[in-house]
Amino acid sequence: MSVVAGQELYFLLVGDFGGSPTYPYTTDIQTTVAKSMDAAAKKHNTQFVVTNGDNFYETGVASVSDSRFQYTYESVYTYQSLQTRWYIVAGNHDWEGNVTAQIAYTQRSARWYYPSYYYTVTHYVPGTNVSVQFVFIDTIIYDDWFSTDSYKENAWIKQTLATSTADWLIVVGHYPVWSVGSNGPTETLVSYLKPMLEQYKVSAYISGHDHSMQHLNDGSGVEYFLNGMGAKCSHDRKNENAVPPNSLKFFYPDKCDDKTNGGFSVVHATATELSMHYMDASGNELYKAKTTNIRSMNEKPKRK
Repeated sequence: MSVVAGQELYFLLVGDFGGSPTYPYTTDIQTTVAKSMDAAAKKHNTQFVVTNGDNFYETGVASVSDSRFQYTYESVYTYQSLQTRWYIVAGNHDWEGNVTAQIAYTQRSARWYYPSYYYTVTHYVPGTNVSVQFVFIDTIIYDDWFSTDSYKENAWIKQTLATSTADWLIVVGHYPVWSVGSNGPTETLVSYLKPMLEQYKVSAYISGHDHSMQHLNDGSGVEYFLNGMGAKCSHDRKNENAVPPNSLKFFYPDKCDDKTNGGFSVVHATATELSMHYMDASGNELYKAKTTNIRSMNEKPKRK
């Protein structure tokens, strides 16, 4: 089936974009990536930006009036094309500070959107009724598995996924399920979240945490997209033996420097395909991963 002109949804993905804790509170990678995001946003008329945590290195923010909101975010992503909604989640470095202040900043910003520790939003492919539902989760709360807060979040995730009638269902969190990087797989997510992703036919799980780009497919039907190169770079692959054999389809970079080895993604959704385009800091496409709409091809909850 060919794509009808205009019936396409584009959005940007940037992860681990939290700058630097010291002046000028940004990194060269971050500012280079921001400029390339602008070019991509203009080219594709992107509708919004998805993020996956570690918004402020190294210890988050202290209050809703913290100057880091200005220095590390507002004054970096100044381009008109990036004045769309930004969907926010917390990373482990954000939890070193005041996460509730980041939630409260939603009331002060026209684009920063972080209404709760975990939440869901739905968009539609323009000109169609094809729905793209995002389930943003807090993996730091979730990883504290024996806590009451973790159990509450798990119950919410299960209910949200179980009742979703979306054509595309995407879960976004900071910690990865699978990663070959320095942090490797997250045991709690592998044990408890991964089975739900498979049971409820989630299309993709998006994460960061490791400062690389990765695409993994473990044969379950869920695509695992990792992109944590918004401000930093790591070429560590020490956990290659900790993921399922042959599951790693793409990894970048082979080496790092402090200026050019960053990146972001352009994500494209239609009625029949979801594609993740991995872009380097200069805006060059390195790799494209795509999946067909498994929720359309398999039984899912009926629309009410």
